[in-house]
Amino acid sequence: LTILEEGSKILREALERDELDLAIVNLHQTPPKLDTLAMTRNEFVVCLPLNHPLAARDAIEIAALKDEQFIMFKEDAYNRQAVVQACEAKGFTPKILLSSSQVETHKELVAKGLGISFLIDKIAAKSKQLAARPLTEPIYLEFGLAWKKDKYLSRAAQAFIDFVTDKRPTF
Repeated sequence: LTILEEGSKILREALERDELDLAIVNLHQTPPKLDTLAMTRNEFVVCLPLNHPLAARDAIEIAALKDEQFIMFKEDAYNRQAVVQACEAKGFTPKILLSSSQVETHKELVAKGLGISFLIDKIAAKSKQLAARPLTEPIYLEFGLAWKKDKYLSRAAQAFIDFVTDKRPTF
């Protein structure tokens, strides 16, 4: 196996150009040329400084964030697109302080009180330095294995698909 760490868009394009056999990608808007196998589904949560007034809430409405500074992923990230769309649906454009593809940067800046961010629940839950709250209208992210339809798959690639199928959690 060769591991290539890139965003889902780049990985899907590499699959379509036959540069990769398999990739783990965000399954949102998967091109029809690819077959997929869902592996995990996670919820985005709002990450706030521990002392933020909204941190006392059990869940947060996206509209309550209109005056906040957002720390977002880069423009082509699904996380960012989904959050921006949710904000725009509530009548505002988020105030983006900065963009970073590094999760640790998001967590550190939020903990220091420089803004809010959105991370998947399992990642946010590991941090004791920030408050993670669900949205009242949840946004989900689903990851899975993808490969090009009608392309010959090596025994190793097929064995990996079989392995993932056997280990895949049920939703």
